Amino acid sequence: AELDVVEECEKIRIASCSHHQSPVQPDYKNFFVDCISGAVFVDCGPQLRMHTEHSYPIVDRGLDSALLWFEEYATRLQEGTIGVAPIRPLSMQSNGRPRAIPYTIVLYPQFTAQSNRRGSTGMIPMASRAVTKGVEVVASAVFTPNLVLTNGIGFVYSIRIRLLSCTEEGYMSPTERGFDHCQLVSRHWRIRNDTTGEVDRVDGGGVIGMYPILVDGGYWEDGQRFHGTFMYQSCSNSMKLGSFQGHLMFVPVTLSSSNINGGSESARDGTLFTRQPQSISSIPPLVEQHQDRAFDVEVAPFILDSEPKFLY
Repeated sequence: AELDVVEECEKIRIASCSHHQSPVQPDYKNFFVDCISGAVFVDCGPQLRMHTEHSYPIVDRGLDSALLWFEEYATRLQEGTIGVAPIRPLSMQSNGRPRAIPYTIVLYPQFTAQSNRRGSTGMIPMASRAVTKGVEVVASAVFTPNLVLTNGIGFVYSIRIRLLSCTEEGYMSPTERGFDHCQLVSRHWRIRNDTTGEVDRVDGGGVIGMYPILVDGGYWEDGQRFHGTFMYQSCSNSMKLGSFQGHLMFVPVTLSSSNINGGSESARDGTLFTRQPQSISSIPPLVEQHQDRAFDVEVAPFILDSEPKFLY
């Protein structure tokens, strides 16, 4: 912990993390405890010091506040409300095994009974799960008070997409779902502000410039084969309370057997198209899209809450 003296009142920084690895202007989230009142705050200011006008209260239950905050954090991790995941996508080695990389705690709520019980307001859960034709989408968001004042971003959301395996609920065989592999081609979001009743509609190609191809056990993106779940994060504007939902459009695709198995013909197999084409004809023959069989994959509603019961 680091001791900071602000406005003649001692504050101790008890936790800190950065959101972007930018050496020029990284975004920090800093948790402080007030040594006099015991209250825990998150710093929303541009510097690594807590100022009253830039602070957001987290726990204010006397001198035990910091302990209660740590206990709740540990409980949610133990229950699976939050979990662990690779710090970056697991790319595949030439032997067909994923590369070994560090794991980290992921603060986006997981889809569990605990997460829905803890985070639901009315009928909107903290994390949602939907399965369409064997494609699972788990989605959730975290409130970001540290970004509200700097650029108006209120929430950062995470969308996790994968083909289910044969032992999981909702699995469909390739024959049942009508395809072996499928590619994400567009997104369609509906973000509702409950205070104003306004609905922000977002429609566009792919997700943040990516057009992943889902295969059993992983996905292809930008010419690389990855193991596990395709995940991406983006952000939405600040609001008091709202919800996020929508759908993703997929098309079945046919791949060469060497690509499916992670073959070593990198000069040819590395040209898998997972970025937006200039036209359909620009897609290499290696990937055949079946546009006449396009289908929508649901992204079930999840809550956007600027007054959560707990803030990580």
